[in-house]
Amino acid sequence: FKSEHDQRQLAETMRDIGSALTTSLDLNEILDLLLDQLSRLIPYDGGNVMLVEDGYSVVTRLRGYEPSAKKDLAGLRGMRFKIETTANLARLFETQKPVIVPNTLEDAAFLTTPVSRDYRAWLGAPVINDGRVDAIFALDKVEAGFYTDEHAKLLSVYAAQASLAIKNARLYSSEKRRIKEMDGLRATLTDISSQLDANVLLT
Repeated sequence: FKSEHDQRQLAETMRDIGSALTTSLDLNEILDLLLDQLSRLIPYDGGNVMLVEDGYSVVTRLRGYEPSAKKDLAGLRGMRFKIETTANLARLFETQKPVIVPNTLEDAAFLTTPVSRDYRAWLGAPVINDGRVDAIFALDKVEAGFYTDEHAKLLSVYAAQASLAIKNARLYSSEKRRIKEMDGLRATLTDISSQLDANVLLT
């Protein structure tokens, strides 16, 4: 994306993606949209979004992975990685910048899984909200050495745009939960205030 034409094309694509992300506030739907739209910018054979929870990154949504066996792929969603002991994720968290692993087979520190054995190139980028890593985009490609610094820059720009969509979805989910709790509390108080028999009330 170095020519003026490519710059305009990128800007138009990012605007289209921004519009697509306004169609939902459901977190899972947003994550699916993000992966679908990401394929317009960066090729991948397998892509996933990991959410960060208590020092772990958890694979929450995924796309592609056709080269992988179904039995292996079934175990990928929900897989948890301890960040401090997973070298590529630890570096990503420390620098808050994209990380490229050109050839996972030649990287002794790369943590292999039944799925990752089918791929060679890995690219990850952090989604940062309020100064901390909130989520991670992780892309896999069959060909070793596929991902470049240009891909990393694109993914970083995309992650910055995705951060607001994910933050809004989280806030919406939190507000829905709070309203549900308040409705439950009101219903409980209504039941209590309508009961005049002391024994039944205490029960």
